[in-house]
Amino acid sequence: MMSLERIKRETMATEEKNSNVLTKALSILEYMSRQKKRVSIQELSQELGISSPSVHRILQALKADGYIQQEKNKQYSLTYKLLELSSYSMMHDGLIEQVLPFMNYFAQQKNCQVGLSVLYEESILHLATVGQFIVYNDKYALPGTVLPAYCTAAGKLFLSQLDDETLETWVRSHNLVPYTANTVIDPDELLKQIRQTRERGYGIVISELYDFVACISIPVISQDNRVLGALNFSTKPEHFDTLNNEKFISDVTNTIRNAQFH
Repeated sequence: MMSLERIKRETMATEEKNSNVLTKALSILEYMSRQKKRVSIQELSQELGISSPSVHRILQALKADGYIQQEKNKQYSLTYKLLELSSYSMMHDGLIEQVLPFMNYFAQQKNCQVGLSVLYEESILHLATVGQFIVYNDKYALPGTVLPAYCTAAGKLFLSQLDDETLETWVRSHNLVPYTANTVIDPDELLKQIRQTRERGYGIVISELYDFVACISIPVISQDNRVLGALNFSTKPEHFDTLNNEKFISDVTNTIRNAQFH
């Protein structure tokens, strides 16, 4: 008869193995979600450091569950099932539910695009968009899009919440890649702009991430004065004065504070 101690050891080993497989499967899904093309077993193995047989077994399991599909050239791509899962998450997000009516109101009032975003790790995660959709380099800002912090209005707003020492370390440790001719990639200038953002209380960018798009980002403040997210108002640079003015910013700020978000 097998001893209780041996049963425990084998159970723990099985649990650890299952945990490792799950971690590898999630790594594969995350990698595939960031690619603009279909991927092969060899690429996944090479990029993620997982053996080809393991990648193949995981892909077959994900395929059987409907998360990926295999093309004729033996390459793989994601299906819409992950989008379905994320939509359920969005529907149960309390912040979106609370803020959406205000987004619709301001989008109609100013005929602009209004987005909601949050800080996600060291980047900006776009949650929702309403109003006049703006095409960015043939793409829409879809929910779930992850954007760099240093060249977005919301990113500069969130970075402005850091203390000076942490902010300086963050800026000087990141590779500041230019997305347009206007992207601020000089660390000293970026630090200056983020400190200005802190002083005025909202973020501004003009054609830094996308050409011909200007954006102002105003914090969504909770009842206990926490920054829950950011409302991003985007339009063309020639129309930016309709958003970047004291009256509009005051209207949005006061509306948000009176809403008592939690």
